[in-house]
Amino acid sequence: MTLIRHGISDFNIEGRFQGSGNLAKLSKKGIEQAYLVGDTLRDHLIDNIYTSPLLRAKQTAEIIAKVIDHPHPIQFDDRLREVDIPEWQGLRYSEILQRNPTLHKTFYASPENFEMYLNGILRRPLFELYQRVSGFMHEQISKSNSRILVVSHLGTNQALINAALGLSDRDHHRIQQSHCALSRLEFRATGAAELTKLNNTRHLGQSLPKIKSQKTGVRLICIGCTDRKNMMDLDFNISHFEERCIWIESGFDTEGVEFPVEPVVFRESLDELDQSLTERINRLRRNSNKLQTLLIVVRSDFLTKIAESLFGVPPIFFSSVKNSSKFVMIIHGSSEHKRPIVQLLNNSIEGFLKQ
Repeated sequence: MTLIRHGISDFNIEGRFQGSGNLAKLSKKGIEQAYLVGDTLRDHLIDNIYTSPLLRAKQTAEIIAKVIDHPHPIQFDDRLREVDIPEWQGLRYSEILQRNPTLHKTFYASPENFEMYLNGILRRPLFELYQRVSGFMHEQISKSNSRILVVSHLGTNQALINAALGLSDRDHHRIQQSHCALSRLEFRATGAAELTKLNNTRHLGQSLPKIKSQKTGVRLICIGCTDRKNMMDLDFNISHFEERCIWIESGFDTEGVEFPVEPVVFRESLDELDQSLTERINRLRRNSNKLQTLLIVVRSDFLTKIAESLFGVPPIFFSSVKNSSKFVMIIHGSSEHKRPIVQLLNNSIEGFLKQ
């Protein structure tokens, strides 16, 4: 199952909460993004396209279907709507924060506890979203061998990925879904799902997924290679490297690889890495009011341990790492939100750091 978030809408540009409202439409930029992702999917075999009926998703799906010359009608499914919070729809995020600061904080900090009265009835909008998407997957995905494309929304995609991996609304804000980025879930015969691609934006001209403006904190780019010669494929042409920002496992042969700064070499010990890198990350968080980028190169099977140990990210996100000889993950530990966000997972690293 391939997942696409709709292109950027006029409400996105204005900083308005959209939810299940149907007033937002694709902006000029959003239309361009939809054509770009359509071009990327042109050579992929797609049997069925499912989309949310909301206008911004519908427009994106229709453009993709046109570009790839999809032979079948698009299938609209109401369960793929965005989270339903009528009281917030159309409001600017600054207005929501001003009107409901406690609810706003709960929505992001502890989504599993998010509840509010809607028309006099106490509801749990995120829990309801997870119920909806779970029903969709049970009916349309788990019992099908079809190659499926789903076009929906930020929250819906987050819920689809989490539910497929056996996670709940507790981890709702753990993953980033950029506009018209590509994510992919592969379902095994056993019923288990693996997240093989998350938030790939290279087709949009973004080698690194963008972080929302004014976000601070520490971004960790992790590159895992089972074959140490894979490092020769890397181009470390990335701007704004800080001093001592590259961490290299001591077993790697780095001869012939040019680094922008002197790397930190550590022994094959997670305890040593855990302590030293944690100290560095905490120091950057305390002393910086801007985004800082660190990069670490290790064995692929080390990535899951790093994500779990340093950031508390559930290891199920990285179940496909064990099947990959090279893998990239980006985690952003925001100064604003306590829960780090997985920005990107990809099993291709060639040219990854070119900007």
